[in-house]
Amino acid sequence: MAPSPLANNHILRTREHEESKSAAAHHVPGELEKLAVRGRRLARLCRGCHRSPSPLGIAATADGAGSRILHAASSRSDAELSARGVGNGDDQAVSGGVSESPCLRIALVGAGGFGTYTCELIDRQPEIELVGVADTDAGKAQRLGNDRGVPFWTEHRALLDECDCDAVAIVTTHSTHRDIAVDAAAAGRHIFCEKTMAITVADCHDMVEAADTHGVKLMVGHKRRFRPASAAIRRALGTDGLGRPLAVNVRGFFGRRITGFWRERSLCGGLLYWAGVHDVDTLRYLFGEVASVYAVLGPKARPEVSDQEDAISVALTFQSGMVGSLQVSTFYPMATYQTAFGFDIVCERGGVSYNPHDLTITTHLEDQPPGVVRLEHNSPDGAYDREWSSFAAWVLRDEAPVLTGQDGLRCVEILQAAYLSAATGTRVDLPLDRNERRPFDDLS
Repeated sequence: MAPSPLANNHILRTREHEESKSAAAHHVPGELEKLAVRGRRLARLCRGCHRSPSPLGIAATADGAGSRILHAASSRSDAELSARGVGNGDDQAVSGGVSESPCLRIALVGAGGFGTYTCELIDRQPEIELVGVADTDAGKAQRLGNDRGVPFWTEHRALLDECDCDAVAIVTTHSTHRDIAVDAAAAGRHIFCEKTMAITVADCHDMVEAADTHGVKLMVGHKRRFRPASAAIRRALGTDGLGRPLAVNVRGFFGRRITGFWRERSLCGGLLYWAGVHDVDTLRYLFGEVASVYAVLGPKARPEVSDQEDAISVALTFQSGMVGSLQVSTFYPMATYQTAFGFDIVCERGGVSYNPHDLTITTHLEDQPPGVVRLEHNSPDGAYDREWSSFAAWVLRDEAPVLTGQDGLRCVEILQAAYLSAATGTRVDLPLDRNERRPFDDLS
């Protein structure tokens, strides 16, 4: 396989230190922050993007890796560290016997709670380095930037102009994904967009077309595809043992706590967009494309908490002819992680029962007693880590992705069709028109 253009053109280049273009929006960490992040980056040289240990004695030793790393960082001048590519955040220019291998330099847009968690996920990836943060909330941007030892911005376009990154991770409200992704693509950055991709298929098409036009990769974060249970169910459905799938029933009954932008329809799209999106993507992953959608919204039981419905019921017909039902609610006081969601699949000769901590596959054959296979598994079982590893492998080595922007688009298409059906009282056939924005015209 030919080397990735990114490896040749972006990743292994030596970056000159960039001066701040806007003191109000771009912050370079102070000396103590720099020292701490140098230690982390030197540690990464030994375990991550650069596999070979340095001859300068900064690899892990009996007297403790952390103390040796900090000592190595503090005993060298900024000029020396900069020459080695440490002081300015560029680990790719390191010389002195350290082997070079591609490392994905990524900037984060969105410094909220999940943005902070995303930084932890990136930390666990040996092939990815966080190099910048942006958030419209200056306080959040500054706190996360200082905590991670990277520059921060208060506007994503400034980050794209000034930050030497190869890709961006979009972890913001659903309503903002389209503009950030289109701008990132135009700037030549690869894109990891956290679910839900957008609120309308029109916005999703804009994102996919921008990525295609500018030759960048676009992945949407549907982590359940990376769970071992999802792969096990898909394998079981792909054999002759269970027979043809006939029906599936999915439940997503969550507790009464709704936080953040999920409270506002204009920011998230509706209950199904944040509480049912994983289920919808999983259904596509297991059963293929949906042909039609019919949905009914439940009442708004807590208008003082959220401007959305507190329950929704969706009927799905797949192109294969099988049928499905999905019920989602955020008014289930007995909800726990073990009971909040799951599904049951009916097949010609058996079935599948699933929840986050229990997976049972039962087969029924005419001439044999029932066969039961039960797999115990933990959740989230490393799904986020595999998701990010897959993104890095796609960008760095052009390995086939588990999902792409098209998967995110098709998922949003089903979500939007459900709300269009509820608004019109009719069944909605798929695919939707490329420019369809109903019933979210007022959010445009």
